[in-house]
Amino acid sequence: MRAEQRAARSRAEPRVVRDVRWGIGWGLAFAVGFSLIALVSFAFGDPRQFAEMGLAPATTLGAYAFGGVVGGTLVGLLRPLTRWRAGAGLVGIVACLPLSLGFLVAMHGTPSQWTRTQVTAGLLTALLLGTACGTLWWEEPPTTEQPRKARR
Repeated sequence: MRAEQRAARSRAEPRVVRDVRWGIGWGLAFAVGFSLIALVSFAFGDPRQFAEMGLAPATTLGAYAFGGVVGGTLVGLLRPLTRWRAGAGLVGIVACLPLSLGFLVAMHGTPSQWTRTQVTAGLLTALLLGTACGTLWWEEPPTTEQPRKARR
């Protein structure tokens, strides 16, 4: 009964809501994965390296959580653009922007404290990383036509 209720709710839900929920889920999955890597790095790495970059565990994890939720929401909203490889690259850029901004805050404080070089580096990171990730993860969407089953 429970599966039937979920299926009925899913059909009644607008596509954009399903896409946003899907995007946030993937964003959080990436945030958790990268957070685990960061925690291992903080646990076994040289603390001076992180201090030189202005990174602390709490702000790093916060940047990943912020980037995952906001980036995932944007990916969900823009999911129809991923039908095309160029659209997927654009969605990748938009998805990487919150992560880049989150790390600018984590490393350099509020936007009023950022230098032009830091902002440029953050935007270039989103551009290059986002384009690469979006186009590499792009998949051609399935068609709405189902192949016919052969008769025996």
